[in-house]
Amino acid sequence: GGNVGIGTTAPLAGLHITDVSVQPLSAVTSSSKLVISGVDGNMDLLSQDDNSTVSNSLGFGRYNATTGAVIHKFGIVSWASTGSVGSNAGDRIAFHYGTGTDPWGSTELLTIKAGGNVGIGTTSPSAKLHILGGSSQQLQVEGVEADIWLKSTGPNATWRIMGSTGQNTHLFRIYDHTNSADRLVINSSG
Repeated sequence: GGNVGIGTTAPLAGLHITDVSVQPLSAVTSSSKLVISGVDGNMDLLSQDDNSTVSNSLGFGRYNATTGAVIHKFGIVSWASTGSVGSNAGDRIAFHYGTGTDPWGSTELLTIKAGGNVGIGTTSPSAKLHILGGSSQQLQVEGVEADIWLKSTGPNATWRIMGSTGQNTHLFRIYDHTNSADRLVINSSG
């Protein structure tokens, strides 16, 4: 079980690829199996267009030390559109989770479409952030002052949806930040 180095005679991991002489000694854990270091530590996963929807995937998981069976796996999957071999564009990148061998066969948790829309619970987000879920809590904003800021660049208006603020606890407010005025306040009495 020796280490293999490409560009180095003192590899820091099972496989170490580098193009520089100074190595990241304090940045690599002793259990690393792969290190890519250099001026730019780039790595490309490229697949030939075969008209299938899965372009590339990268899995992170655990397996049973006795049987070798998958316990769980997170995956990052690059999905492509299909139609004509040689010209299929990227559709989305997605984060998956499950117990299958292939990351793309698991539940898609988060989707980022090629156009920039992000989906949680949906593979087809129709807005910059689209959350689709069941009957329970879908979004939680938590903090000392749990605010949601809504900024409109067209008419240059800023609104805040606020929970408790400062010493005024148990208030729900819709605040016109542009004009420094409360537009709706609900106190703990309703």
